[in-house]
Amino acid sequence: MPRAGACYFPPVSATPYEPELGQLLFGNASGALDLGADEHYVAERLYALSERLGRLDPANQAHGLLGGEWGYGQEFSNEVFEMHPYWWGGCTCGFEALDCRWSEDHPHTPQCFQSRYLLEDERLSLDDVDFDERHARMIAWAKANGYPEAPYGMAVHCDCGMDWAYQQWRKEHDHAADCREVIPNFKCGDLEIRWYKYLGRGMSVNREVTRAEWKEIFRRCFASLPEPA
Repeated sequence: MPRAGACYFPPVSATPYEPELGQLLFGNASGALDLGADEHYVAERLYALSERLGRLDPANQAHGLLGGEWGYGQEFSNEVFEMHPYWWGGCTCGFEALDCRWSEDHPHTPQCFQSRYLLEDERLSLDDVDFDERHARMIAWAKANGYPEAPYGMAVHCDCGMDWAYQQWRKEHDHAADCREVIPNFKCGDLEIRWYKYLGRGMSVNREVTRAEWKEIFRRCFASLPEPA
């Protein structure tokens, strides 16, 4: 509890983060929580911090189209914080290739719901059934073939045990901590922030943070940098 008379800002980042579709399908790792009511404040402070870094080392600054002049950050690390621009490339630790190889070596059985679902969907596609009609037929097919929860998750439902085996394998195999696909875009102590493409878009955080803590984090970050010439 805060001391008597002290200002207290409760955590506002308790909502699970839900990435936009593009980020979910093609983006890098995201944090567990959104930033709640603090999102605008955090984005503004990060942008200002990126600007400070950019003015200190212009040649190292990343740039883009939609994020503004200072909206992309740069590769930077000191004793207080680190910043990394959004990574547009692929896995840099080898896990992605290992993951693909595991899936190739462990296919679903022909009798698995997922295998049969894909075959039925392909058959309708080859018959030139349009997307909306095909989706409606696949929902009916899924329900008639043992998956009453359709359409939710019907395209990835597995009943042959291979998904369970994959989950067990993933408990011991993952990206390396320094892989560019999972490294946080901003880190200060145990706090990690990730964004999608540029600052302010698709931002997520790894834990709850109070407004007072946010202020102290950014105060320390700015204090660790010299003023631009």
